Amino acid sequence: MPCPSLPSAILQCRDSLVFRPRGRAAAAIPKLVRQEDLAKGLTYPRIKEIRAISAAVAVAVIKAAAEDVQVLRKGALKALAKGDAALLHWVKGHMYSPFEYRSLAYRPPGVGE
Repeated sequence: MPCPSLPSAILQCRDSLVFRPRGRAAAAIPKLVRQEDLAKGLTYPRIKEIRAISAAVAVAVIKAAAEDVQVLRKGALKALAKGDAALLHWVKGHMYSPFEYRSLAYRPPGVGE
């Protein structure tokens, strides 16, 4: 079946990918809460760190997919073989960035620049 999560990394998935990696994703989030935030009673990472959170969750899901012998894209497999830092770098390189978004509407030269 097509995999709705991480379309740039995972080509196909089984039911096990839908259930087990969510546990991995849920397990990744508490590790991202800083000690000073825990001391203040916060239980989730700060929203301003959402990109780092998303990347960490994606890494956890990709690693779980690889363990479950799911079909991954070659780029994700190569990054995974190089280690966690390389996989995190690969994930960040494939994340949507609103700062790199180009308008789909045509604008004549000099308009809106």
